[in-house]
Amino acid sequence: MKVLICGLGLIGKERCKALLNKGFTEYSEIDVIDPNFGASLNSTPKISSNNLFDTSKLNFIGEKSIEKIYDLMIISAPHIESINFLKKYHPHGKKILIEKAFGLNLTEAVELENLIGKNRELYVGLNYRFFEGVKLLKEDIFKGKFGDIINLDFNLGLGHQKGSENTWRLDQKQIPLGALFDPGVHMIDLINHLTEDTEIKAASQWSGFWNKGYPEDIIIYGKSFKNANLTCRVSNVTWKSTFTIKVLGTDGYGVINGRGRSYGPQTYIRGKRWGWETAENQKASEELVLTSNCEDSFADELTNILENNGSIAANSKDLISAFSIMSYIEKLFNK
Repeated sequence: MKVLICGLGLIGKERCKALLNKGFTEYSEIDVIDPNFGASLNSTPKISSNNLFDTSKLNFIGEKSIEKIYDLMIISAPHIESINFLKKYHPHGKKILIEKAFGLNLTEAVELENLIGKNRELYVGLNYRFFEGVKLLKEDIFKGKFGDIINLDFNLGLGHQKGSENTWRLDQKQIPLGALFDPGVHMIDLINHLTEDTEIKAASQWSGFWNKGYPEDIIIYGKSFKNANLTCRVSNVTWKSTFTIKVLGTDGYGVINGRGRSYGPQTYIRGKRWGWETAENQKASEELVLTSNCEDSFADELTNILENNGSIAANSKDLISAFSIMSYIEKLFNK
């Protein structure tokens, strides 16, 4: 399988490693465009990675060398650069995977979809869908494991590090909606992925630390499953990496905590209503369903795209839906 990777940073390496480890392709079939590869960039986070493969065996090419059609094109550069790669090279990919967020706003997402064509095999990298805990939680919700849903609570927070304000990750041009855009798009997508009949009712934002002119800490309120309460917090100022999803129903509850790396291992816990009646206490009655380092999510997402026609993976329509919600939330800030 012929592959083109545009951007071989942290996530690009994760994708490349997954392709090689899963046997989808081999080194000689992978072309890479990354003018910044190997340079000392002012970027964040500085994460130790398990990307153990020999980058010297990859084919680094110049942009003028793109002539052939690739079975898969992966675009994993900073947001603006990714958009430019997509605009320039989309005709060369039979299947395209662009890391979130497929544009910087709703208007641009619609324009990109129209440019590329609505019937193209284009997917957007939102690997949180492929966390084992998230997959099990979705199954439990829609199989009625928790009874009627009372409340859903989503929380995703980043702390970044000193000097982050000077990197592309907090650049106002790269994340024009601040925390609502990144990391918020992940949680907006998970809300769409895990719920039904969701309506956002109110939102509140705080800013004042990074001073970039965008929201840094956001709380969203809504309704889901027609009558259930929904809350979501996304933040770039938590100082502790945080990822939790809590679902409460009339028969019990499910709690996801962590997503690997600095967040700690992901755990998924189920609890029954009044479980303490048959145990020492409520905590003792809870079931630890899984513990995961979440390292397989990138590979699982690629496998779903390449072998199962992207049955779970996010596509352009999913991102247009997410941008529609984010656009509405932005308007609520000004009320």
